[in-house]
Amino acid sequence: MYMTKANSFILETLSIEDVIGKYTPLKKRGTNYIGLCPFHPEKTPSFTVSPSKRIFKCFGCGKSGNIISFISTFKQITNNDAINFLINDFNLKVPEDLKTIKTEKETFDENSISNLFLNSIIDSFTLNISAVKTLIKFDEVVLTYDTFYVHNWKFGFRSFNILGNQCS
Repeated sequence: MYMTKANSFILETLSIEDVIGKYTPLKKRGTNYIGLCPFHPEKTPSFTVSPSKRIFKCFGCGKSGNIISFISTFKQITNNDAINFLINDFNLKVPEDLKTIKTEKETFDENSISNLFLNSIIDSFTLNISAVKTLIKFDEVVLTYDTFYVHNWKFGFRSFNILGNQCS
């Protein structure tokens, strides 16, 4: 995974109590910090942050992890987006070798294996369907093929009734 260097950089640079303390009030108790869990309602603090271990744990709901998983869960974003968020939010100076951090959407590009596989399925579908101009007539519904939707949106049948009105 290309994000492991960025993970290490974030975990070593930021203090977990500062990051989590922005989202829920924490009180120092011994070597750890405690507070109310931001993931579920509670009256008695069960959320613990351990700076020495660089982890958090809620003994009420069971959620646990590090800075990145906390932001990912709290903001409901991917881990890659959480890393980018932390870098921007804390104005971190990122080393040159880590500046190519990508979001999940950017990793799915034209040359990705899954996209090539999907395009081969679409091409096969196009060849098979183009031989049959009016595709299927079943219970007064005619399915038509539209190349625009297959190639641009990656799906391809629209249903019409006999009169040509689109079915829902």
